[in-house]
Amino acid sequence: MRMDRRHFLTVAIGAVPAITSLTSLKDWVDVPVKHEEQLAVLDAVRQFIKEELQLYIGKDFYTEWKEDPKRKHVILYLSRADRVMLPKEFEETRKGKLPYLTFSANLKKANYYAKVAEKQKGQHALVYQTAGTSSSRINNRLLSYELEAIAFTALHEATHRHIRYHRFGEVPYPIEEAACDLIGNYGLMGFQERYGLLNPLKMDAQLNLHERLHALMNELKDQVDQVVGGKAQDIYERGERELKLLIRQGGKFVKDRYNYPVNNALLLRNTFYAGNYFLLKDLLMKKGDLKSFMDFIISLPKDLEQAKSQIEARIASDS
Repeated sequence: MRMDRRHFLTVAIGAVPAITSLTSLKDWVDVPVKHEEQLAVLDAVRQFIKEELQLYIGKDFYTEWKEDPKRKHVILYLSRADRVMLPKEFEETRKGKLPYLTFSANLKKANYYAKVAEKQKGQHALVYQTAGTSSSRINNRLLSYELEAIAFTALHEATHRHIRYHRFGEVPYPIEEAACDLIGNYGLMGFQERYGLLNPLKMDAQLNLHERLHALMNELKDQVDQVVGGKAQDIYERGERELKLLIRQGGKFVKDRYNYPVNNALLLRNTFYAGNYFLLKDLLMKKGDLKSFMDFIISLPKDLEQAKSQIEARIASDS
């Protein structure tokens, strides 16, 4: 029997071709924040993760400031131009590694590599900048987010840490990212039940928006991959219009995650998160227990298709 979100909460708690970059550097600096409230939420989330979810997060999880709290982390994603897929030669060099390149805060270097990929190799590139990584350091941009987004980010990054502590590089990356977003979205309910620090209406709106964005990313990827000859400009333009309408409904976190021109690299990045999200959501809703859900995730085989088969089999057996 499938559970709705309220039923899930009760059971879970009872069970204990454009090259793109962020629009402006000024979005990242001189952010006026009220640290006390934001840091209190981070402290409470850290306690919830340890005591209720029982995830391994280490001793430094959002307890230290980034060396330069105004700097952002820069990541480069690459995709084939004809399909939403890692370029073959790039995929081969990234075997056993994460499917992107990191540049710390070196935006200039990331943009250079992106230009090479586009102009010399005909690939799509996304130069992505983020305030949240599994290094889990406090920074100004993170503290400028809405409280609900701060809590989501902390839960998401905690899930990365737990998975990688137990089986780094062994859980398929698209499964890992989807699980992180699920724990971020649905772990938030248990956190709110215990601490009451968030706005329930904003929580519901955030969850709804996150899942609508995931659905849009999956839809656009499928449409691009079905286009003969890779002529997908109409899909990019329509997708960008729809994406901007959704972005307007969110806050800074949603803008930071999605506010880029649509190309195959953007779709690739986001379908790492969205491609298996709803499959894992079915599993989580049927299990109704965040801890046993996570235990199952870290037991999955390294091969993505085998992992998905095991998930589907578990969902069927729990029906």
